[in-house]
Order: sequence, then C-alpha cells, then structure tokens
Amino acid sequence: MESHTLTGKNQSYNRAFNNELVINALKEGSASATTLSKRLSLSNAAMSSILKDLASRGLIKVEKATSLTGKGRKQIEYVLNANYGLVVAVSIANYVCDIVVSNLKENILESSSIDVPQYDAAAIYQIVLAISKILLKPQYRDIPLRYILISLPGRVNSRTGELAMSPQFDKEIFKSENFIRGVFQKQFPSVPVALANDLKLALVAERKKGGIVDGKNAMLVSVDAGIGGALSFNGSTFLGDQGYAGEFGLLHGGQPLPIDEYVSLRALKEQAKSLTHEPQVDTKRLVELFNSNADVKSAVLHSAEILGVALHDAIELLDISTIVLSGRIALFGESYLDAVKSQLVSLPTTPTIAFSRLGNDAASCGAITTAVAAVLNAAVEK
Repeated sequence: MESHTLTGKNQSYNRAFNNELVINALKEGSASATTLSKRLSLSNAAMSSILKDLASRGLIKVEKATSLTGKGRKQIEYVLNANYGLVVAVSIANYVCDIVVSNLKENILESSSIDVPQYDAAAIYQIVLAISKILLKPQYRDIPLRYILISLPGRVNSRTGELAMSPQFDKEIFKSENFIRGVFQKQFPSVPVALANDLKLALVAERKKGGIVDGKNAMLVSVDAGIGGALSFNGSTFLGDQGYAGEFGLLHGGQPLPIDEYVSLRALKEQAKSLTHEPQVDTKRLVELFNSNADVKSAVLHSAEILGVALHDAIELLDISTIVLSGRIALFGESYLDAVKSQLVSLPTTPTIAFSRLGNDAASCGAITTAVAAVLNAAVEK
C-alpha cells in the first residue's frame, strides 16, 4: 500500500513536471511532437500523451500541419493557446493606476490608465469598475479571465498575501483582513486575485528584458517619493521570511536617520523649498531647479552620494554585481549616477550600475509574466 501511494504521487509529479516542460517550450514558439521529444529528451509515446492531454484541456492547439514531401502524412505543429485565458495586471504607483490585459503569450491586448488621487477604498472600487468595463467588450467576453495580479507600493506578506503596511494607503484599507483582495473577489468570485509589491514585480521584468543578466546577483533600487528595492540571488527573487526583503530606504548610509529622509524625492523637495524659499516644489520644479540652481544641484548630488554609501555597504555584505536604479530619480541624469558611483570605487570589484531601461512599465511587465506563470503552473498541475 505504501509503495503504491508513493508511485501515484511520483507519477502525478512527473506528469506535471513534463507538462510544464512542454508548455515552457511552446511559449518560445510552435514545434512538432518530434521536435519537442528531441529537445526535452522524452519518448515519442510520452510526448504524444502529453500533447493530447494539454490539447484536450485547451492549453495548446494545432497551429499548422505541413508535409515535408508534398504528399503523405503531415507534420503537425503545436502552439500555446493564447486564448486559454486572460490575465489582468493592475499597477498602482504615483497616484496612477495602469490596467493591462494580456493573453497567455504575454501579448498586451489592452491597456488603460486612471488617476488615483487618494489610495483609499473609493479608489479600489473605481479600479474594479474600470476592469469590469474593459472585460465586457465583445472581444473578451468569450475568453475566461484566469488571474488578477495587483502591483502596489508597500509591504505584501508573502505568506498571507496581505498588504501589511503602506504609508501611501488610507488607514481604512487595513481595518479588515485582505480588504483589497476582498473587493476584487466580490466582483470576480471565481478568479484568483493576488497582491505583490511593485518592485518585486519590476525585478521580474528587469531579469527578463532589462538590465539584470540571468544568474547574476543583483539589486533593484527605486528612488522616488520613497525608497524601496528588491534582491535577485542566482536568478531568483529573494523575498526574505515574510516578503519584505529589499527595504533599502531603512539603511543609514552613514547618516543619523534612514536614507529615505535624505535621498527620496519627498526629502529633496523639502530641501529645495528651504534653499529657494519657494512655497511649493513638485517633481517637475525640482528638476528645473537642479538644472538652474547650484545649491539645489549640490543638495541632490550630495543625496546621491549618501545613496552610494548605503549601496557600498549592501554590496560588501551581499556580494552584488549588478545594480539597477529606477524611479523618477533618473530625471537628474548621468551626473546623479556619477555621484552614486563615486562612493563605490573602493570596492574590490566595481559593480555594474545603471538606470532602468524599462522605466514605469517594469511593474506591469513583471506582473504579466508572474500572472501568466501562475495560470500555467496551476493548469499543468491539474
């Protein structure tokens, strides 16, 4: 009895593992059963069974049947069925919500943005309504919604999936457990809904199409209204025990207070107001002053040096080879980057450091990749 039970578990695991291999291969493009068998080192009989199973569940489909000789038996090529389902990525940042609808090939079918003046309950309901309106369009009605992934600033507990803390969200969001997810699931009761930190998702995109090379130990550091980040070790995101790893704003960088109090755009705007006696300084004005006022420029570049000191310590501790800087801090250009680099010259090996090439799209791109992976993983394990 014991042996039979273990065999059953092993068979189930092997089937799911082989299904995943085939799905991942077909994500790269169409292929025949023969090609897949050779590429994945599976027998023709096993491959035939896998393809039949995946096709019966709608995960793959026949793309074309061609004859190499012009007659006789045709070679069938299979492809991932993009219309197996839709995923929706919701990215909340800088008081704007980007909604992206994608198929399982990660092709963007539709995107829209709505202003979110306050991070409160009303905003969450507004976002749900906007998604519902998009999905009611004729081109989406017959395609099942498979997953919703919400990207937001703040600490998301990787064990419970809850938004544990975010100074940007109204306190009422935290009055009930999983409030945000609950609002979404009330509207989409049969659809998995997940929350994730925006920078953890941006890191996924940076590894796939940004400045982080596969397998490299890297840091993504965002300097915007606040400071946050994410860590990649050996090609995988390091979350920590609860999902909060990467809070670079809490480092001190040789200062009495955490660097968020000196380096963030919020802190820099306050410094600019004090230096210029202007009653209000927004991000656009801060950049203008950086380019026209020597005192403001000096303050900004000094903040970059503070960031560099903090990164120096993190690199020494973690042996990081790549740093990607994201956020609106990139508006200060190469002189800011040079000031950060100036604090890294004493390291045994100078790391690669650059601004993100993906910009504001990183979190949405990472959310789509993560959501599609979740859908396919769930499907192949059935």
